[in-house]
Amino acid sequence: MKRWELESAYARERERNAELTRRVGELEAELAALRAEVGPLKEMVAELQKLAYRQAGRFRRDPDRLAKGKKPSGRRAGEGEWSRPAEPTEEQKAKAVDKASDLAACPDCSDPLTDWQDHVHYEWDIPPVVPVLTSFKSRSGYCARCKRRHRSRHLDQISEATGAAGVIVGPRARRWPAT
Repeated sequence: MKRWELESAYARERERNAELTRRVGELEAELAALRAEVGPLKEMVAELQKLAYRQAGRFRRDPDRLAKGKKPSGRRAGEGEWSRPAEPTEEQKAKAVDKASDLAACPDCSDPLTDWQDHVHYEWDIPPVVPVLTSFKSRSGYCARCKRRHRSRHLDQISEATGAAGVIVGPRARRWPAT
């Protein structure tokens, strides 16, 4: 082979090498971009696979959706009908049972206290409940025609049970927790 042919072949190979080097650079950049894209997708697939095997509640909701519009719990100060309880009337205060507690000295160091202030705390309670026992007496008789025993019943009577099952809670006692 002649020298000018070798130089020509060498120049072609250098151009081809430069082209291949440029192409390798492009492919490496594309590979890096694809790897950056695939990383989060792999994490998402792993999370979804975990969720598929995990038992969730029937009404489970996506945690991302829950956190978005969540409001703080509870009522804000001053909102609602019962923002502050009503002060007892003078008549109620007059009927109140007064109980006082005294503080002679500091409970921590036993030094005398100064700048005294009085504080009143009201406590409402329901009056004592006196149970009323009602006895329902009934009669029964056998009917020869029907061949059955029949028993009388009072209109206020809830149950016809007798014996141990005959002692039951009355209608006021049932209704009281609901009020």
